Amino acid sequence: MKPEPAALKIKLIRRDTDSQSLIELTAWRRRYVDPKTGVIDLAYSPGELGQSLCSPWTHDFRDCACHYWASNHPDVVYGAIAPDEQILPDGESANPIKANTPIDWLREDRSPSGIAAAMNTIDKNRPFQFDHFQINQRWEELNIVLQGYEIGETYQPVPREPDPEPFSSPEELAAELREKLAPLEMVLALEYLYARYSIKTPEEIEGEIWPTLKSDVTFMRHFLMMVAAGEMTHLRWVNQLLWGLYQAGLINSYEPVLTPATEIPIGRHGKLRPRQLRPFTLETLDDFIKVEKPSGFIEGAYARVVATLRQPEYQHLNHLYELAIRIDTDGVQHFSHFRDIKQALKVYPVERLDLYLRDVHVGTQDEARQALELYEGIIIPGLQRAYSSFSEKDFHEGGKLTNRARQAMTKLNEIGDELAIHGIGIPFW
Repeated sequence: MKPEPAALKIKLIRRDTDSQSLIELTAWRRRYVDPKTGVIDLAYSPGELGQSLCSPWTHDFRDCACHYWASNHPDVVYGAIAPDEQILPDGESANPIKANTPIDWLREDRSPSGIAAAMNTIDKNRPFQFDHFQINQRWEELNIVLQGYEIGETYQPVPREPDPEPFSSPEELAAELREKLAPLEMVLALEYLYARYSIKTPEEIEGEIWPTLKSDVTFMRHFLMMVAAGEMTHLRWVNQLLWGLYQAGLINSYEPVLTPATEIPIGRHGKLRPRQLRPFTLETLDDFIKVEKPSGFIEGAYARVVATLRQPEYQHLNHLYELAIRIDTDGVQHFSHFRDIKQALKVYPVERLDLYLRDVHVGTQDEARQALELYEGIIIPGLQRAYSSFSEKDFHEGGKLTNRARQAMTKLNEIGDELAIHGIGIPFW
């Protein structure tokens, strides 16, 4: 191998009391990588470049957490999916316990019986992990990780469903967004919020018979709020999709859509249920799971939107395509959250809903006047103005209006909880 001249000269400046002198050193350097492929040249044996270091790389690797080795040293992962295991369309295990139980990637016991949930601190996990000399000998046992899952002996690519048929025209696409998807996002957000108000806070849980109940109601209230907020974000994005089509001259008009649907699809087979403001019973939870289930209506409908925006005639609207992708993938997360909640509720008797639910009925206009004044007088008109334009010129003003509506929504949630404690639910319709 021919050495190549150093790219830089090394300059040494010698100073003393009377004078200073400049010394230039020119050195040679070896070419360590192949100039065409960029990989380490075959002239070097495996391990040769690091053999003179003070310790093997695995020593350093053992103690660096994922914030340093972000790409190849995860702290926690999900267990490998077996070749015959049932999976969801996004590749996640259909077993909700397995799909939501993180395990320690550095665990010493690599047998199936050693797969247990990782604990919540590094110090707690440390006694069950590889030590330094163990990792020197067994580092090859650490599984490759793809999309958060360990890969076992056989890698199973996620089966891809065929792309759905694109909409035949921009107007047909807009009609789907305007008449079905935007109203559906809004009605689901309101159903989820109402259901959340029906769940007790940890402070309302009495007794110690069910030691996990306080944490479970916290868990349920948190995820219902997350999903409801997600639906409101989707509502904004659907309006932004419509605005983008209008700005591109592909549709003739644009008006913000902020009207909740009256019926909700269940699956892809045309079945509908009426919208309902209900406490968070198991039946209500099952309905939420059905509408968010992958390959159900929401995921399927947005898959068609994505397939349309992927067509060559929409290539100049890549930002709209990215928005549609985000809505489509969020639906799977919502389904996972509801499935996790159902798993958590299995430990409680089905006849004892009073353990975690308030006794709530849909209130009258007078009973919920303060909440409705916020909802109908500030939140909806504010969003109507904020969503009237997504242009750069109006971006700042739209952001202020949206933020004002969010502040009103925070207040609405406080009032909704207070009313629900007294058995009153907000009559959103």
